[in-house]
Amino acid sequence: LYTDRSLPLDKAPQRHGYLEALPVPRDRVQDVEAVLKREASYVGLQFDLLSEGSNRDNLAKLAGRDEYLFVQLPNGRAYVHHVTKESLDDPKRRNVILSFGRILACGLLNCPERMSWKNCVASKQQETDWTKALGAVLASAAGE
Repeated sequence: LYTDRSLPLDKAPQRHGYLEALPVPRDRVQDVEAVLKREASYVGLQFDLLSEGSNRDNLAKLAGRDEYLFVQLPNGRAYVHHVTKESLDDPKRRNVILSFGRILACGLLNCPERMSWKNCVASKQQETDWTKALGAVLASAAGE
């Protein structure tokens, strides 16, 4: 599952592109499209079917367009939500657009309490433990 967004940065002339690759458990792949439609409806976003094809081909179709939120499903279907200036000017709507990948993942994994990043903050000790565990895995993979 891929999500991409292209939005202007606050107080800067640049655009903000952000691509997320979200792993989907095999037993949930068939649910992704229904969850996309459900969560989009819930937060008030309208997605249009862009096409079926490769992620690269679909993103190329969006090159040079105005603001958008793009979702490519594991089955190859791609959807786009065209972001309006009015929705970017509304802080609540903007936050929904910025966090839609998380909203979609939480809806798919049935963990709505994690839709806010504030509910996902780990303790310093937990982060340290995860970093050490990752380092051990990487060292093992490198043959050290």
